[in-house]
Amino acid sequence: MIVKEKQNIDIQCEWYYRALYEKKYKEVEYIFQYEDYNNLKENLNHLLGYIFYTNVPIVIGERKYSIFMKVFKKELNIPFDRDFVTDEINKFAIEKVTNITNFIDNNNFEKLKKYLHDNKFFLKDLHIFNFDILSFLIFRNVPCNEIINIIRIVEYENYNYIVPNLIKKVPVTPVIYAISKNKFLLAEYLIYKGADVNFNFSDINNQFNTILDYLYNDKILNNINIKYIIERLYLKKGKINSFYYSDNLMKGLIQNYKNDLLEEIFKILPPEQFNDEWYTTSLIVNNLSLIDILYNKDNKEENVKINNLFEYLYNLNDNSLIQRVFENTKVGKLLEVLINSMNDY
Repeated sequence: MIVKEKQNIDIQCEWYYRALYEKKYKEVEYIFQYEDYNNLKENLNHLLGYIFYTNVPIVIGERKYSIFMKVFKKELNIPFDRDFVTDEINKFAIEKVTNITNFIDNNNFEKLKKYLHDNKFFLKDLHIFNFDILSFLIFRNVPCNEIINIIRIVEYENYNYIVPNLIKKVPVTPVIYAISKNKFLLAEYLIYKGADVNFNFSDINNQFNTILDYLYNDKILNNINIKYIIERLYLKKGKINSFYYSDNLMKGLIQNYKNDLLEEIFKILPPEQFNDEWYTTSLIVNNLSLIDILYNKDNKEENVKINNLFEYLYNLNDNSLIQRVFENTKVGKLLEVLINSMNDY
Protein backbone atom coordinates (compact mmCIF):
# COMPACT_ATOMS: atom_id res chain seq x y z
CA MET A 1 0.00 0.00 0.00
CA ILE A 2 2.81 2.39 0.92
CA VAL A 3 4.54 1.75 -2.41
CA LYS A 4 1.41 2.29 -4.48
CA GLU A 5 0.10 5.27 -2.58
CA LYS A 6 3.39 6.94 -1.70
CA GLN A 7 2.54 10.14 -3.54
CA ASN A 8 -0.93 10.35 -1.99
CA ILE A 9 -0.44 9.64 1.73
CA ASP A 10 1.66 10.87 4.59
CA ILE A 11 3.61 8.45 6.74
CA GLN A 12 1.84 8.44 10.08
CA CYS A 13 3.79 8.69 13.34
CA GLU A 14 1.47 6.06 14.81
CA TRP A 15 2.98 3.52 12.41
CA TYR A 16 6.39 4.15 13.91
CA TYR A 17 5.03 4.03 17.44
CA ARG A 18 3.34 0.70 16.80
CA ALA A 19 6.46 -0.85 15.26
CA LEU A 20 8.71 0.49 18.03
CA TYR A 21 6.42 -0.55 20.87
CA GLU A 22 6.28 -4.06 19.42
CA LYS A 23 10.07 -4.03 18.84
CA LYS A 24 9.65 -4.67 15.12
CA TYR A 25 12.68 -2.71 14.07
CA LYS A 26 12.78 -4.02 10.51
CA GLU A 27 9.33 -2.53 10.01
CA VAL A 28 10.67 0.81 11.24
CA GLU A 29 13.33 0.64 8.54
CA TYR A 30 10.71 -0.31 5.95
CA ILE A 31 8.45 2.61 6.84
CA PHE A 32 11.35 5.07 6.84
CA GLN A 33 12.40 4.05 3.32
CA TYR A 34 9.21 5.61 1.99
CA GLU A 35 9.65 8.95 3.68
CA ASP A 36 10.38 11.95 1.46
CA TYR A 37 14.15 11.81 0.89
CA ASN A 38 14.24 15.56 0.27
CA ASN A 39 13.41 16.06 3.94
CA LEU A 40 15.91 13.47 5.22
CA LYS A 41 17.27 15.51 8.12
CA GLU A 42 13.81 16.46 9.33
CA ASN A 43 12.57 12.89 9.00
CA LEU A 44 15.56 11.55 10.93
CA ASN A 45 14.83 14.03 13.72
CA HIS A 46 11.21 12.89 13.75
CA LEU A 47 12.27 9.25 13.91
CA LEU A 48 14.67 10.06 16.72
CA GLY A 49 11.81 11.64 18.62
CA TYR A 50 9.68 8.54 18.11
CA ILE A 51 12.51 6.35 19.39
CA PHE A 52 13.00 8.43 22.53
CA TYR A 53 9.24 8.64 23.12
CA THR A 54 8.79 4.86 22.99
CA ASN A 55 11.96 4.12 24.95
CA VAL A 56 10.06 3.04 28.06
CA PRO A 57 10.78 2.19 30.74
CA ILE A 58 13.67 4.64 30.44
CA VAL A 59 15.64 2.92 33.20
CA ILE A 60 15.95 -0.11 30.92
CA GLY A 61 16.11 1.63 27.55
CA GLU A 62 15.77 -1.46 25.40
CA ARG A 63 14.17 0.09 22.31
CA LYS A 64 16.63 2.92 21.88
CA TYR A 65 19.64 0.69 22.43
CA SER A 66 18.34 -2.10 20.21
CA ILE A 67 17.58 0.05 17.19
CA PHE A 68 20.85 1.99 17.49
CA MET A 69 22.84 -1.23 17.84
CA LYS A 70 21.15 -2.69 14.76
CA VAL A 71 22.04 0.47 12.85
CA PHE A 72 25.61 0.25 14.18
CA LYS A 73 25.88 -3.39 13.07
CA LYS A 74 24.37 -2.42 9.70
CA GLU A 75 21.44 -4.71 10.27
CA LEU A 76 19.14 -1.74 9.64
CA ASN A 77 19.51 0.70 6.77
CA ILE A 78 18.59 3.94 8.53
CA PRO A 79 21.06 6.77 7.80
CA PHE A 80 21.69 8.07 11.32
CA ASP A 81 25.07 9.74 11.79
CA ARG A 82 27.45 6.93 12.76
CA ASP A 83 29.33 8.97 15.36
CA PHE A 84 26.04 9.88 17.01
CA VAL A 85 24.92 6.25 17.09
CA THR A 86 28.29 5.11 18.45
CA ASP A 87 28.20 7.74 21.21
CA GLU A 88 24.67 6.74 22.21
CA ILE A 89 25.61 3.06 22.35
CA ASN A 90 28.76 3.73 24.36
CA LYS A 91 26.93 5.93 26.88
CA PHE A 92 24.32 3.24 27.31
CA ALA A 93 26.94 0.50 27.74
CA ILE A 94 29.00 2.50 30.25
CA GLU A 95 25.91 3.06 32.37
CA LYS A 96 24.91 -0.61 32.28
CA VAL A 97 28.40 -1.97 32.97
CA THR A 98 28.88 0.53 35.80
CA ASN A 99 25.63 -0.57 37.40
CA ILE A 100 26.58 -4.24 37.07
CA THR A 101 30.03 -3.74 38.60
CA ASN A 102 28.59 -1.64 41.42
CA PHE A 103 26.10 -4.37 42.31
CA ILE A 104 28.94 -6.91 42.38
CA ASP A 105 31.34 -4.71 44.33
CA ASN A 106 28.64 -4.04 46.93
CA ASN A 107 27.59 -7.72 47.11
CA ASN A 108 24.03 -6.79 46.06
CA PHE A 109 23.55 -10.08 44.26
CA GLU A 110 19.75 -10.15 44.43
CA LYS A 111 19.54 -6.69 42.88
CA LEU A 112 22.12 -7.78 40.32
CA LYS A 113 20.03 -10.80 39.33
CA LYS A 114 16.92 -8.65 38.83
CA TYR A 115 18.96 -6.12 36.86
CA LEU A 116 20.31 -8.85 34.60
CA HIS A 117 16.82 -10.26 34.06
CA ASP A 118 15.57 -6.80 33.06
CA ASN A 119 18.51 -6.18 30.74
CA LYS A 120 18.90 -9.55 29.05
CA PHE A 121 18.66 -7.88 25.64
CA PHE A 122 21.99 -6.14 26.35
CA LEU A 123 23.98 -9.00 27.87
CA LYS A 124 24.72 -10.70 24.55
CA ASP A 125 26.65 -7.59 23.44
CA LEU A 126 28.83 -7.19 26.54
CA HIS A 127 31.89 -8.61 24.79
CA ILE A 128 31.76 -5.70 22.32
CA PHE A 129 32.51 -3.38 25.24
CA ASN A 130 35.42 -5.50 26.52
CA PHE A 131 33.49 -6.72 29.55
CA ASP A 132 32.36 -10.12 30.77
CA ILE A 133 30.20 -10.80 33.82
CA LEU A 134 31.63 -14.25 34.56
CA SER A 135 35.21 -13.00 34.41
CA PHE A 136 34.44 -10.00 36.59
CA LEU A 137 32.73 -12.20 39.19
CA ILE A 138 35.84 -14.40 39.33
CA PHE A 139 38.05 -11.30 39.51
CA ARG A 140 36.05 -9.97 42.46
CA ASN A 141 36.28 -13.37 44.18
CA VAL A 142 32.52 -13.84 44.45
CA PRO A 143 31.56 -17.23 46.00
CA CYS A 144 31.17 -20.05 43.49
CA ASN A 145 27.48 -20.69 44.20
CA GLU A 146 26.62 -17.05 43.61
CA ILE A 147 28.59 -16.99 40.36
CA ILE A 148 26.82 -20.10 39.09
CA ASN A 149 23.38 -18.66 39.91
CA ILE A 150 24.23 -15.38 38.21
CA ILE A 151 25.66 -16.81 35.00
CA ARG A 152 22.57 -18.99 34.59
CA ILE A 153 20.68 -15.74 34.07
CA VAL A 154 23.20 -14.54 31.49
CA GLU A 155 22.71 -17.79 29.54
CA TYR A 156 26.18 -18.22 28.09
CA GLU A 157 26.32 -20.31 24.94
CA ASN A 158 30.09 -20.72 24.98
CA TYR A 159 32.72 -20.67 27.72
CA ASN A 160 35.79 -21.07 25.52
CA TYR A 161 36.90 -17.48 25.09
CA ILE A 162 39.58 -15.15 26.41
CA VAL A 163 38.84 -13.09 29.50
CA PRO A 164 38.62 -9.38 28.50
CA ASN A 165 41.95 -7.62 28.99
CA LEU A 166 40.33 -4.90 31.09
CA ILE A 167 39.73 -7.61 33.69
CA LYS A 168 42.84 -9.75 33.22
CA LYS A 169 45.74 -8.46 31.14
CA VAL A 170 47.34 -11.88 30.70
CA PRO A 171 45.28 -13.95 28.22
CA VAL A 172 43.38 -16.78 29.90
CA THR A 173 40.08 -18.62 29.57
CA PRO A 174 37.38 -18.38 32.27
CA VAL A 175 37.75 -21.99 33.42
CA ILE A 176 41.51 -21.67 33.92
CA TYR A 177 40.99 -18.26 35.52
CA ALA A 178 38.58 -19.95 37.95
CA ILE A 179 41.14 -22.67 38.72
CA SER A 180 43.79 -20.01 39.29
CA LYS A 181 41.54 -18.56 42.00
CA ASN A 182 41.01 -22.04 43.51
CA LYS A 183 37.33 -21.86 42.51
CA PHE A 184 37.11 -25.54 41.76
CA LEU A 185 33.33 -25.85 42.16
CA LEU A 186 32.90 -23.18 39.51
CA ALA A 187 35.49 -24.88 37.30
CA GLU A 188 33.55 -28.14 37.57
CA TYR A 189 30.35 -26.35 36.54
CA LEU A 190 32.02 -24.63 33.58
CA ILE A 191 33.54 -27.92 32.41
CA TYR A 192 30.12 -29.57 32.73
CA LYS A 193 28.69 -26.77 30.56
CA GLY A 194 31.34 -27.27 27.88
CA ALA A 195 34.40 -25.31 28.96
CA ASP A 196 37.52 -26.98 27.58
CA VAL A 197 40.59 -26.98 29.82
CA ASN A 198 42.60 -27.89 26.71
CA PHE A 199 41.43 -24.77 24.85
CA ASN A 200 44.51 -23.19 23.27
CA PHE A 201 45.40 -19.66 24.26
CA SER A 202 48.55 -17.61 23.92
CA ASP A 203 50.51 -15.52 26.37
CA ILE A 204 51.34 -11.85 25.82
CA ASN A 205 54.25 -12.88 23.58
CA ASN A 206 51.87 -14.95 21.45
CA GLN A 207 53.46 -18.18 22.64
CA PHE A 208 51.29 -21.24 23.20
CA ASN A 209 50.31 -21.48 26.85
CA THR A 210 49.35 -24.47 28.99
CA ILE A 211 47.44 -24.53 32.23
CA LEU A 212 50.58 -25.18 34.31
CA ASP A 213 52.65 -22.60 32.44
CA TYR A 214 49.93 -20.00 32.87
CA LEU A 215 49.62 -20.57 36.60
CA TYR A 216 53.39 -20.58 37.06
CA ASN A 217 54.00 -17.46 34.99
CA ASP A 218 51.25 -15.68 36.90
CA LYS A 219 52.93 -16.78 40.16
CA ILE A 220 49.83 -18.61 41.37
CA LEU A 221 50.76 -22.27 40.86
CA ASN A 222 50.47 -23.89 44.28
CA ASN A 223 49.91 -27.21 46.02
CA ILE A 224 46.15 -26.77 46.01
CA ASN A 225 45.53 -26.02 42.34
CA ILE A 226 48.20 -28.38 41.00
CA LYS A 227 46.67 -31.28 42.95
CA TYR A 228 43.23 -30.40 41.63
CA ILE A 229 44.55 -30.23 38.07
CA ILE A 230 46.50 -33.48 38.23
CA GLU A 231 44.41 -35.64 40.54
CA ARG A 232 40.92 -34.43 39.62
CA LEU A 233 41.02 -33.18 36.05
CA TYR A 234 43.76 -35.41 34.65
CA LEU A 235 43.78 -38.68 36.57
CA LYS A 236 40.17 -38.98 37.72
CA LYS A 237 38.11 -37.21 35.08
CA GLY A 238 40.44 -37.37 32.09
CA LYS A 239 39.56 -33.80 31.13
CA ILE A 240 43.16 -32.89 30.27
CA ASN A 241 44.37 -34.57 27.10
CA SER A 242 48.06 -34.41 27.91
CA PHE A 243 50.64 -32.32 29.71
CA TYR A 244 53.51 -30.46 28.14
CA TYR A 245 56.22 -29.42 30.56
CA SER A 246 58.03 -26.43 29.14
CA ASP A 247 61.68 -25.74 29.94
CA ASN A 248 60.62 -22.43 31.42
CA LEU A 249 58.24 -24.15 33.83
CA MET A 250 60.57 -26.93 34.96
CA LYS A 251 63.67 -24.76 35.29
CA GLY A 252 61.68 -22.12 37.11
CA LEU A 253 60.34 -24.62 39.63
CA ILE A 254 63.83 -26.06 40.20
CA GLN A 255 65.45 -22.64 40.57
CA ASN A 256 62.78 -21.52 43.03
CA TYR A 257 62.96 -24.71 45.11
CA LYS A 258 59.35 -25.67 44.35
CA ASN A 259 60.10 -29.33 44.94
CA ASP A 260 56.64 -30.09 46.30
CA LEU A 261 55.14 -28.95 42.99
CA LEU A 262 57.74 -30.90 41.04
CA GLU A 263 56.85 -34.06 42.96
CA GLU A 264 53.22 -33.62 41.91
CA ILE A 265 54.32 -33.31 38.28
CA PHE A 266 56.61 -36.33 38.59
CA LYS A 267 53.61 -38.45 39.60
CA ILE A 268 52.37 -38.31 36.01
CA LEU A 269 55.58 -37.56 34.11
CA PRO A 270 56.13 -40.18 31.38
CA PRO A 271 59.62 -41.73 31.64
CA GLU A 272 60.54 -40.56 28.15
CA GLN A 273 59.98 -36.93 29.17
CA PHE A 274 62.53 -37.06 31.98
CA ASN A 275 65.26 -34.52 31.27
CA ASP A 276 68.80 -35.17 32.54
CA GLU A 277 69.48 -31.43 32.50
CA TRP A 278 67.32 -31.13 35.60
CA TYR A 279 70.18 -32.70 37.59
CA THR A 280 72.61 -30.03 36.41
CA THR A 281 70.15 -27.21 37.03
CA SER A 282 69.52 -28.50 40.55
CA LEU A 283 73.24 -28.66 41.28
CA ILE A 284 73.94 -25.20 39.88
CA VAL A 285 71.22 -23.54 41.99
CA ASN A 286 72.10 -25.69 45.03
CA ASN A 287 68.66 -27.32 45.14
CA LEU A 288 70.23 -30.45 46.59
CA SER A 289 67.05 -31.81 48.15
CA LEU A 290 65.74 -32.33 44.62
CA ILE A 291 68.63 -34.62 43.64
CA ASP A 292 67.21 -37.64 45.47
CA ILE A 293 63.74 -36.92 44.05
CA LEU A 294 65.14 -36.81 40.53
CA TYR A 295 67.20 -39.93 41.11
CA ASN A 296 64.13 -41.88 42.24
CA LYS A 297 62.10 -40.65 39.27
CA ASP A 298 64.88 -41.36 36.77
CA ASN A 299 63.98 -44.61 35.00
CA LYS A 300 67.49 -45.47 33.82
CA GLU A 301 69.65 -48.31 35.17
CA GLU A 302 71.33 -47.67 38.54
CA ASN A 303 74.85 -47.76 37.17
CA VAL A 304 73.90 -45.33 34.39
CA LYS A 305 72.36 -42.91 36.88
CA ILE A 306 75.38 -43.06 39.18
CA ASN A 307 77.80 -42.51 36.31
CA ASN A 308 75.74 -39.60 35.02
CA LEU A 309 75.62 -37.91 38.42
CA PHE A 310 79.36 -38.37 38.84
CA GLU A 311 79.89 -36.79 35.42
CA TYR A 312 77.63 -33.82 36.25
CA LEU A 313 79.56 -33.16 39.45
CA TYR A 314 82.91 -33.58 37.75
CA ASN A 315 82.00 -31.15 34.97
CA LEU A 316 80.91 -28.49 37.46
CA ASN A 317 84.37 -28.67 39.06
CA ASP A 318 83.22 -27.43 42.46
CA ASN A 319 84.68 -29.38 45.38
CA SER A 320 82.50 -27.57 47.88
CA LEU A 321 79.39 -28.53 45.93
CA ILE A 322 80.54 -32.14 45.68
CA GLN A 323 81.00 -32.26 49.43
CA ARG A 324 77.53 -30.82 50.03
CA VAL A 325 76.03 -33.45 47.73
CA PHE A 326 77.86 -36.18 49.66
CA GLU A 327 76.62 -34.83 52.97
CA ASN A 328 73.04 -33.87 52.12
CA THR A 329 71.70 -36.43 49.64
CA LYS A 330 71.19 -40.17 49.84
CA VAL A 331 72.53 -40.73 46.36
CA GLY A 332 75.49 -38.50 47.22
CA LYS A 333 76.34 -40.71 50.19
CA LEU A 334 76.12 -43.73 47.92
CA LEU A 335 78.35 -42.05 45.37
CA GLU A 336 80.87 -41.15 48.07
CA VAL A 337 81.01 -44.76 49.26
CA LEU A 338 81.56 -45.98 45.72
CA ILE A 339 84.33 -43.46 45.10
CA ASN A 340 86.06 -44.32 48.39
CA SER A 341 85.82 -48.03 47.68
CA MET A 342 87.36 -47.46 44.26
CA ASN A 343 90.18 -45.48 45.87
CA ASP A 344 90.77 -48.24 48.41
CA TYR A 345 90.88 -50.74 45.64
